[in-house]
Amino acid sequence: MLTKIADLEPGERTTVAGVIMSVNERQGGRRGMTILTALIGDGSGFLQVTWFNQKYLKKQLKTGKRVFVSGKAAMRMAGRDSSP
Repeated sequence: MLTKIADLEPGERTTVAGVIMSVNERQGGRRGMTILTALIGDGSGFLQVTWFNQKYLKKQLKTGKRVFVSGKAAMRMAGRDSSP
């Protein structure tokens, strides 16, 4: 079952369908970990999806492409995780 971005609840495992608005890759951590993020929109809101050490995905994640993503939703505010 698909969930609209506006209806996501923190901690919920779900699947969202949307269109990639942007993709960003950066190095993070002491070990040179690759962090790949994509901003996805579905008409109800926007969602940032993050992958760690999945550099090969960058070639597949193109702006304007419709994708389905599954995982555990987490709320972040001002760049910080809101969970304890």
